[in-house]
Amino acid sequence: MGCQASTASSPAGPLLPFPHASGKKTVVIVGFSIAGFTVGEQLWDSHNVVFVDQRDHFEYWPGNLKQAVDGGIKDKIITPFADVIKGYNNAFQFVQGRLLNVQKEANVIEVATDKDGSKRGTLQYDVLVLCTGFTYNNPIRSDSVYTVQGRKNNLETFAKQVDAAKNIAVVGSGIVAVELTGEIAYHAKAAEKKVSLIVRGEKILGQLDSKAGQAAEEHLKSKNVEIHYKTPDSDKLKKEKGFDLVFECTGQTYNSDFLKKNFNSSVAKNG
Repeated sequence: MGCQASTASSPAGPLLPFPHASGKKTVVIVGFSIAGFTVGEQLWDSHNVVFVDQRDHFEYWPGNLKQAVDGGIKDKIITPFADVIKGYNNAFQFVQGRLLNVQKEANVIEVATDKDGSKRGTLQYDVLVLCTGFTYNNPIRSDSVYTVQGRKNNLETFAKQVDAAKNIAVVGSGIVAVELTGEIAYHAKAAEKKVSLIVRGEKILGQLDSKAGQAAEEHLKSKNVEIHYKTPDSDKLKKEKGFDLVFECTGQTYNSDFLKKNFNSSVAKNG
């Protein structure tokens, strides 16, 4: 992960100059995915926009489930940030790093620029936009892989696992679980596979209109998918059913660890 930063043994220094020579206000956007990019695109003509992200690439993650049946999709949905910057004629800046802390009184964020946090620096802002997103189980998201090639390798493994497996289970009842199950049901070798959807509750797509869940159920069953309702996920179940590949699609966890330090400080000050 590359940008100039101080070591942990010395005071954290600035990662970028502030204010910028142009005199425009600086907007720092933490998170260079769909939400962050959408915000930045509206601002970089009139402001100095700086993106901060752990990864060195953009991934259109809503498309990565297609990797289950199309091993080439990874090359269409992943783009190095360097190419994005060049494509937009250097309209913004990018710092590869992980947000550690927000010092809101000083309009400063602290960023780790290596995996273990031993290298870090500060970045000043006029406006801070937090688009830190969420964590989801692999292969939907992989929070331990930060490079283009690493992520492509990760998705390639996903495709090979689906191709080789004979008895596949998807755990979950939401949009991601249902979509992934559907993709696998359309695999070129689907006739050779047993595909199951494990649902803790009594229906799928509960966050949508009931007709959507009913239509999805009918469609999945038409593709010979077995839907197991009122079935808690457990190691015992996996052993009994003989699954050789299981995908856990049980929801996301929001990336908000960096807020803990601010929250604890506020509590201490307010007694």
